[in-house]
Amino acid sequence: MFLLALFVRVLAIPLSIIEINPYSKGDANGFEASAIFIANQLQNGVVPVVRIRYIYEVWGFLLSPFWLLPGPSAIYARLLIAILGAIAVYNIYVTACWYQSSRAGVLAALPVAFFPSFVLVHATLLREAVVIFGLTTTVRLIFVPSRLKRFEKFTVVAVALGLATVVRLDNLPVYLITIFVGILAVYVKNRGRRWALNMTFLASLVSIPYLIEVLQRIVGFLVMVHGNRARGRTAYFKHVVPETVAQFVAFSWIGAMYFYLTPFPWMVSQPSDLIVFVEAVCNAIYGLAAIKGVRLFLRRNASGTFALLVGFGLISVFYGVATANVGTAVRHRQMFVWILYLFGGVYLAHRVEIRY
Repeated sequence: MFLLALFVRVLAIPLSIIEINPYSKGDANGFEASAIFIANQLQNGVVPVVRIRYIYEVWGFLLSPFWLLPGPSAIYARLLIAILGAIAVYNIYVTACWYQSSRAGVLAALPVAFFPSFVLVHATLLREAVVIFGLTTTVRLIFVPSRLKRFEKFTVVAVALGLATVVRLDNLPVYLITIFVGILAVYVKNRGRRWALNMTFLASLVSIPYLIEVLQRIVGFLVMVHGNRARGRTAYFKHVVPETVAQFVAFSWIGAMYFYLTPFPWMVSQPSDLIVFVEAVCNAIYGLAAIKGVRLFLRRNASGTFALLVGFGLISVFYGVATANVGTAVRHRQMFVWILYLFGGVYLAHRVEIRY
């Protein structure tokens, strides 16, 4: 699976170099220009100023070493990203394989390995491959036993999750909540539900006033992002904007559904949309299978699975509300839709084994 995934990504790199790949323009060109600029600064002995909230500077700085090497730097950088995307496929396969079977590993990893949108994005200088690499590495090391010692394992997890966070800083609050929920779930398992309920009650008394204010700020930020993205040929929900926490909650599940399942049939207007439409149909199939696949994971790692579900739910809601364009949704959902493939692939393999 790793070699096949890497092979198709390497084949797609020339399409990015000559910009036939639709994902090789826009942000990808901006990241390359930033990397070249920072590399020139380094060559001239100038220490670049990298501001953590300016992603062009951060990602450009991380890519800049390739432009200090002799030869085709742009190909080197894209090759590394393709490798990271292929490692993500390997991580998904290993996780599903350990929970069910090699058949489950193939079914779970297949969409990430070969869906055209994944292959094309992973052949560019965009960040999605880095995020999915970091998240799948974290999940694999937490869910699947390995030969690494505890310190070594958590060091690798910290580096992988840190890399995913640096290139997508907006996701950090969800990562922190997910980690907190996972730790809390472990304590519940070890100390019992009564202790957890008492701690949750005490924490809620202190945090509820602040939580409402934080939620309102989050809603305001997501509404702003929503307005910036509600443009172009594939835009949707241009005039549907939740302005209060109550409206945000009511709209959240609709936005999340559009985030993972668009384009719907009435949104297909060009031949190229058909490819993404087929991917969306597969997402729906895996999503339905994932509902029952979660149960299989809960049997072997209830704490980790519960934390992963909480994180997936939160990130889906936030991106679902903030996203209002099919093109943006197809690209951004790659960071998280693999969780549906993981749960769904395990259940589909389970059903096949029961039948045969």
